[in-house]
Amino acid sequence: IIITGVLILKKLNIIISMIIGGVLLNSCQNYADKELSEKQIADIKTEIKETAIKHLNSENAISALSYYRKNATIISNGIQYSSFESYAEGIKNFYSTLSKINIAAYDDIYINVITDDVALFSAKFRWSSTDTHGSTIDIQGIYSALYVREDSRWKMSWRHESFVQ
Repeated sequence: IIITGVLILKKLNIIISMIIGGVLLNSCQNYADKELSEKQIADIKTEIKETAIKHLNSENAISALSYYRKNATIISNGIQYSSFESYAEGIKNFYSTLSKINIAAYDDIYINVITDDVALFSAKFRWSSTDTHGSTIDIQGIYSALYVREDSRWKMSWRHESFVQ
């Protein structure tokens, strides 16, 4: 009886998840069906590009972290941070030893405007900095971020980067 009850609950959970997922997907689809004009799309792409470049050139942790939503998902080199707070701690430590940004650039930028409040940004990046001990860090890789407009500002809800050697 217990096994049968567990199986029924699992099936019920799947059915409820499918119903909720369908309702959410339908409401998102209805929202996404609102056509944006070419000018609106171009304006959003400009805003996203400017926001991404400002974030990449942040000179302190407070500035860098201000471009994220408080519950953002962060993935770096295939590892997902357990929480935004753990990512933020690492960023604060990094910027505490940052002396100078030598290069902060995006190449091959691609922006997909999903709605007037959601856009996907992806690009190759190059970064070089010098820390307070005079050591230089040179990295490059691929970067993707899902931007969501929050309180009239574009903020990252999800971000992934992979470094290449």
